[in-house]
Amino acid sequence: MKVYSAQIVRFMQTIQIKIKYILTHEVRALVRGNRFVLPERKGYSYPISVHMFQKKHVLAYFEPEWFALGFHRQLLYAKQEVLESILRHELAHYIAFIEYGPYIQAHGWEFIAICERYGWKGDVTKASLCAEQIDQVVTMNNDAAIVRKVHKLLALTTSANRYEAELAFVKAQQLLLSHTISLREEMAVDDAEYVCLSVLCYPRYCAKLQAIMHILETFFVNVIYSSGERSVIVEVSGKLANVQVAEYIAIVLDRKLDELWELTRKEQKHLRGLRAKNSFYSGVAQGYLQRIQALERTEQETKALMLVDKELLHCKEMIYPRLNRGGRSSRGCDMHAFLMGSKMGKELQLRAALEKNAQKQLFLLE
Repeated sequence: MKVYSAQIVRFMQTIQIKIKYILTHEVRALVRGNRFVLPERKGYSYPISVHMFQKKHVLAYFEPEWFALGFHRQLLYAKQEVLESILRHELAHYIAFIEYGPYIQAHGWEFIAICERYGWKGDVTKASLCAEQIDQVVTMNNDAAIVRKVHKLLALTTSANRYEAELAFVKAQQLLLSHTISLREEMAVDDAEYVCLSVLCYPRYCAKLQAIMHILETFFVNVIYSSGERSVIVEVSGKLANVQVAEYIAIVLDRKLDELWELTRKEQKHLRGLRAKNSFYSGVAQGYLQRIQALERTEQETKALMLVDKELLHCKEMIYPRLNRGGRSSRGCDMHAFLMGSKMGKELQLRAALEKNAQKQLFLLE
C-alpha cells in the first residue's frame, strides 16, 4: 500500500536526490532529469521512479514491471547511513535486472557482483534489517473499526428483507462519507495522509475492468489504471478506510460480474459474443450508479460530498501530478444486454470479509 502526504512527498524528493548522487558519483551513470544511462548500456535510459508504502515485513523493494523503487514510510525516521545502504541495495537490484534480465535469483551472484563492482559491502548486501535499526517505529491507524462496520452493513444487503437490505446499503454509504469528513476536519489538508493500493491486475484494459472502476468510485476513492508491458493495474487512492473497503469490493466484483453474466446468458440464450458481454458489464455499472444517484441526500450530506470531491482531487494531484488521461468510448453496444446488466446493477449486492495478518520481527529488502 503506497502512502502519500506533503511530508512524504518531500521525503520522496530527498530520496530521488540521494539516488541521483549515488548514480552519478558511484555508478558513474549519466543522469538526465529523472532518468539515467549506465556506462555499460549507452543509448538506453531508465526511470528514477520512487514511491513510499506501508506494508508489513518489507522495508524496500525494486519492481521490475514498472521500473519502480519502493521504500517503507518508516524510513522517514531512519539514520542517514541506514537509508543510504538501503538505497544502494535496491539500486543493485535495479542494475542487476538491467544487465542480467528478470530471471535471476534475488540475492544471487549477479546481485553480489554488482555490489562488489561499486564497492558496496556490509549492510548493502543484507537481505533484512532488524526493526531496532530504525530510529522510530510509526504505524498507521488502519481504521479497522470503520472498515469492519462497513463490511457488516454490506453483508446485510443480502438480506431477504428488501427494506432491511436497502437500509443497510444506505447506512454503509453514510458511514463512509461521515468518516471521510471527520478525518478532513481533524487534519489540515496540507497534513492529510492518503494511501494508494493496487487492487486488480488484468492482461489488458477491458469493459469489465471499466465497470468495476466506475462502481469503486462510489466508495469515495480515486480509481486509476496504469498500463505496463504485460499487464494493466487498477489503483485506488484516498483515505485508508475507504481504500480498504474498495479493495475488498474490487475482489468481490471481479467474481460477481462473471457470475451475473453467466446467469443472464443462461436465461437469455440469444445473448452471445464479446459485444453482448461488454455491453452487459457496462449496463451493470450504469445501473449501480443510478442506484447511488437515487439515494436521498440531506443538505449536510450534499455539502459533505462536495468537500469529499475536493479532497479526492487534492489526493489525485498529489499522487498523479502528471495524469492526463481521456476516457475510453465503446465501439458498439448491444442494447438488450446493456439493459439486462442495468437491471442487475440496480439490485447488485456486495459483501466481503476482512483478512487477518500475522506480524513478524524482520523487515525484508527485496
